[in-house]
Amino acid sequence: MDTENPEPGFCFTWTVHNFSTKHDLVRSRKYIMSEGSEMETHWLLGMYPNVIGKDHDKYVSLYLSMESCNGDSIVVSYAISIINRKNVICKTRQDKSTFKSKHVQGFVEYVKRSELLDEDGELLVNDRLKIICEIRVVESAYKYTEKPKYERTNYIPVREAYNEYWQLYIDKRLVDTTITVKTTEFQVHRLVLAAHSQVFDSMFSHNMIESSTNRVTIHDCEPEVFAELLRFVYTKRVENVKEVARGLLICADKYDLEQLKKVCETSIGEELTRNNAVDILILADTHNSVRLKSKALDYISSHAWSITQSPAWSVMLHHPKLLNEVVISLAKLSVKTSRRMFEERRASGFFLSESLPKS
Repeated sequence: MDTENPEPGFCFTWTVHNFSTKHDLVRSRKYIMSEGSEMETHWLLGMYPNVIGKDHDKYVSLYLSMESCNGDSIVVSYAISIINRKNVICKTRQDKSTFKSKHVQGFVEYVKRSELLDEDGELLVNDRLKIICEIRVVESAYKYTEKPKYERTNYIPVREAYNEYWQLYIDKRLVDTTITVKTTEFQVHRLVLAAHSQVFDSMFSHNMIESSTNRVTIHDCEPEVFAELLRFVYTKRVENVKEVARGLLICADKYDLEQLKKVCETSIGEELTRNNAVDILILADTHNSVRLKSKALDYISSHAWSITQSPAWSVMLHHPKLLNEVVISLAKLSVKTSRRMFEERRASGFFLSESLPKS
């Protein structure tokens, strides 16, 4: 729905202690705007304190991330500033953008690191950097649209698929982490990955080897699958989903990428056949894919005779819990079919006067 009385403004401050010792990604806690209302959104700031700019000098990058919202998107104008030692707001940078959940926007070359560390400067107070962020909702920009159970699409639209972050990835500019998948290396931005995945966030934010070495090694994924995962993280788009859907579903589950998981579920669900239904059911159950599992169960129940006579059905003997769920699904379908036949016969006058038997 459109909001008639949008949030007039929301402001929060974030203090980075011991700034001079920071060299890797730093993230603030989450801040809540319009808490308890339909327009409740969660925000945080991220900072790269040591990136190389176009002029080869070192810069501090600041990004605003919307972690969650109740609707599809929200258009905001936002400003990020520094509060200096005289308690004066300075270095203000502002922009307007459409944010979706886990969307990141900001300023790559916000301020030179040397300017912050200048002993004669006024930007740091006892090695503390105090940042203030103001967010204002653009009028009538917040909309909520109910999505269908299965989205008939291979991508989830964003304001621009190939945006500036994807271009940074393509150009390998400001990358700070190397991910090795078997023998293929991917140069990535840890802030982008952390903003979309709690798994990557934990990997890069806590005292783990990946955080200290800026290197991640993945053995249980194919390079072409991980390439599509990165494409989705940066652009919300998958180009070759049918070719890699099963492997991509496994990776999406592992790295907690729920939107990507939905895309894979839709693609795999459209490819259900008598020959692959059992394999897809097991895949969905193994990787917590509730939607795909439900669709596979419905398909198997509707084609029970041919599927149970196929060689693939013998695999179900090793999955007694799933086998029991298939039996329950068949029973529900049988009751539903019996009720429909009863109603059709009664409507045609087959019975003189009956009432639907109680189940």
